[in-house]
Amino acid sequence: MKRMAVMSLLLMGIVCCLAMPVQAQSQWGINVNYPGLGIKYGLNKKVVVELKVQFGKDVFVIGPRFYYSLSPWGKTIVYGGVEGDYLTFESEISKGSGFVFLGFAGLEYFVSPNVGLSVDFGPAYVNLKDKETKEKESGVDLVVNIGLTYYFKGGEK
Repeated sequence: MKRMAVMSLLLMGIVCCLAMPVQAQSQWGINVNYPGLGIKYGLNKKVVVELKVQFGKDVFVIGPRFYYSLSPWGKTIVYGGVEGDYLTFESEISKGSGFVFLGFAGLEYFVSPNVGLSVDFGPAYVNLKDKETKEKESGVDLVVNIGLTYYFKGGEK
């Protein structure tokens, strides 16, 4: 089950990136976020997809993000989106895996045509399961993401 979930999320991210038509407005970007990395692809002026990986001492998270630009405002783009992640965790007390589903809103400010600083936040539904005890835990939490993206074809639109 766990392997199938990871493979499904990876496949969804890869298909989104590879099945897209190459357009003059499309652009690739590499994102450094706290605490991880992402690869972004702009389908057009409004829609961006990202495959994101985050990692910490005892946690590993991977999944796709979908952004929709609501409005440009000077050098700033206001956006909203959704994210779905698979995660694993391990501590002295427990070890397991789970899923995160997140809706978010934020903005990206372009410090240059190729570099954007972004911040977004939103509610996340987290569902975890301990590997040994099979105990499950779920709930809603607020997530804040901060990132710096380098765009290869100029990010400002």
